[in-house]
Amino acid sequence: MADDEDVIIARLRDRFEEHCETLNGLIFQTREEWLGKKEGKGIHGKWKAKAAELFDPDIGIEVPQWKEIPYINETTSVNLAEEIELIRELQGNLKQKFANNKFDLSFTESWGLFCGVIAGLETLLAAKPERLTAARTVASGHKQEDKRAQTHWFSLLYMEFLKDPKLKGRKEIEDTIVETINYCIEVDLGGDENFGKNWFRLLLGDPKKKLNHHLSSAFGDKKFSISDIEKAARYRAYEIPTLGGLQRLKRH
Repeated sequence: MADDEDVIIARLRDRFEEHCETLNGLIFQTREEWLGKKEGKGIHGKWKAKAAELFDPDIGIEVPQWKEIPYINETTSVNLAEEIELIRELQGNLKQKFANNKFDLSFTESWGLFCGVIAGLETLLAAKPERLTAARTVASGHKQEDKRAQTHWFSLLYMEFLKDPKLKGRKEIEDTIVETINYCIEVDLGGDENFGKNWFRLLLGDPKKKLNHHLSSAFGDKKFSISDIEKAARYRAYEIPTLGGLQRLKRH
């Protein structure tokens, strides 16, 4: 019987050491690291991020850090900080109990909680964060709500021009929409209603690349189908600039 107990305790010790190794090797990605760094100024700046790496002496190069818990969201980060504080306390408590061969009820409670938190951390290693594109949009000062409103505005305009018999095909409709957008920028339409030039500029391509007379790729034929446009036009949950008649804004 004593031999069986020794075997069980030995297995617990091994498992405890494995858990401690996992815990001591973990690193935690911050929101700033997850977002990356925006290179370039203005609304068309590009985001770049570099994953954490670890030098592997066996192959002589840096490899992705496999013990990095990715940033999930703000709530998870707060909870994670609390769990780390708890598990460090449990780790010290269990280490002392193993050293003193004290396997009482208190050990059982601490051990169960310690293993549970470790399992949660290991699960987070493969967890998926919130949508990076949406977070970068917000970090750039462009609210996700604005993006959806722009999509709704564009779709309403497209459906209006679709009725015009003078406009043949998507290319002509898109060209007319670009003219309308540039007009809205020119007159700073809705500037007193938190819309204005910058709101409309995001519908166009990068002016530095001379694409400001083209729609942003997000509204192009390959990414935004007619069925998507029809659906977005029907969904009226977002505020858009006050228009005195969409048709009237068209310029020939």
